[in-house]
Amino acid sequence: MYESQTLNAFIFDHCNKSMDNAVSAERYPLWKRACPGLNDIGFIRLGMLRCISLVDSGRHFFTGSRRGS
Repeated sequence: MYESQTLNAFIFDHCNKSMDNAVSAERYPLWKRACPGLNDIGFIRLGMLRCISLVDSGRHFFTGSRRGS
């Protein structure tokens, strides 16, 4: 049975599991992003949240997410 968790926690867990699966299947060197302040899981999580959020733009999303932090 699934345990009850927030949407944010579910997305975070899903991203971690997906990243582990992708890294274990990786045949080539890992792609390096030029953003040392945001790890890969955070990048994926924010991308998923941006896609499902009711916002007008990326700037609107980041302004709202900073206020909610």
